[in-house]
Amino acid sequence: MPYLIFVLLNCISSPPLLISLPSPAIISQMPIQEPVTVATNLPIFFFCLFCFLKLRKGSYSFLSTNMFFALTFLFFALMSLCGTLYHVNNAYFFVAQKYGTVIFGGLASTSLSFAALFDNFKPRVAFSLSIFPLAFLFLYS
Repeated sequence: MPYLIFVLLNCISSPPLLISLPSPAIISQMPIQEPVTVATNLPIFFFCLFCFLKLRKGSYSFLSTNMFFALTFLFFALMSLCGTLYHVNNAYFFVAQKYGTVIFGGLASTSLSFAALFDNFKPRVAFSLSIFPLAFLFLYS
């Protein structure tokens, strides 16, 4: 009921009440344009960064499943950071959304497929099968 009253007051007031409310700022006078999306992207970023740091600590060879899983979480973290920057202010960080999320998302999916390949096959077979995710990554972007 209070929400309905607020909407009705907003419709009949001139100027609307929503425009007169101050917007939150993060840096000086730069407003956060989508604060809910920023609030959901930041925990995802910190979780992926935490997983990357935990997986990176183990001792393993260069081409192993753990390395590719760690890279997957690193790329997910970078993709989430690019999305966070874009939703802070679309006008300043549109390049991060346009290129950053596509590139890091493609790298994350490719490293996840590498992790699956190197976990289930011998390295020689995994290398020959890894041509498909790499080709998809280059053709997609």
